[in-house]
Formats: sequence, structure tokens, C-alpha cells
Amino acid sequence: MAKTTVNLSEHVRLRLEQLASQRGVTISALVDDLLDEALRNRAGRRFSSHAAAEASIDDLGLQAEKYLREGLG
Repeated sequence: MAKTTVNLSEHVRLRLEQLASQRGVTISALVDDLLDEALRNRAGRRFSSHAAAEASIDDLGLQAEKYLREGLG
């Protein structure tokens, strides 16, 4: 396993400690599992142009970033 340093807010660190304790695992193992799950879920997503398709040509040009954020979830 590779060692990586991550800066966390205090409330996230505390939540991780609590959840790791409840599950009886290390914080490292918990973070690895949580990130793996999040990445697997993210990999199944595809760009949706539904919001952009409903926009007018003028609106699409002005709101392109908004529609991309919505489409990429």
C-alpha cells in the first residue's frame, strides 16, 4: 500500500476516527475502502447532455459551465 498524506478538516478527521472505531478498522483501511467505493460509483457515471439539450443556443453559450457541472454530476 502506498503512503499518502491528506489534509483533513477537524470534523472530517473526527468522523473518520469514530467510524473506524465502530467498524473495528484503522483509519487508513477505512479511507481506502471509502475512496475505492466512491471511485467505483463515479466510474459508472457518464456525461448527460440533457440539461444542455433543453437550453437555447444563446443560453448554452452563457451557461455552458453550469450545464457541464449538472451533466457531470
